[in-house]
Amino acid sequence: MSAPGIHPAVQRDLSLQRLRDLTFAFAAGAAGLLGVFSIIAATTVPGHSDAAAAGSTATDPNQDGFFQSGDDSNNNGEGGVLQPPAQAPVRQPAAQAPVAVSGGSR
Repeated sequence: MSAPGIHPAVQRDLSLQRLRDLTFAFAAGAAGLLGVFSIIAATTVPGHSDAAAAGSTATDPNQDGFFQSGDDSNNNGEGGVLQPPAQAPVRQPAAQAPVAVSGGSR
């Protein structure tokens, strides 16, 4: 006599459990690789350094001088008000007008 076969319902349940386990394993692996690649990308981006990040912990938000108030002593007596330019910018004429070509062939 031959050994009794696995009931189809049990085989289905075992296969679904194996699929769930594989799905979880691939999701965990993908999350781990995402973390590794993001760390690699963060450390290899040009123009960023740890010194710049450490220096940005100043308590004065106006330290860089971008947003100074009118009573600040670093605005050279201008009162913190923007002044218009002495002369308006002049627009240079284009050397040649742009050409747009669309569709078809000859």
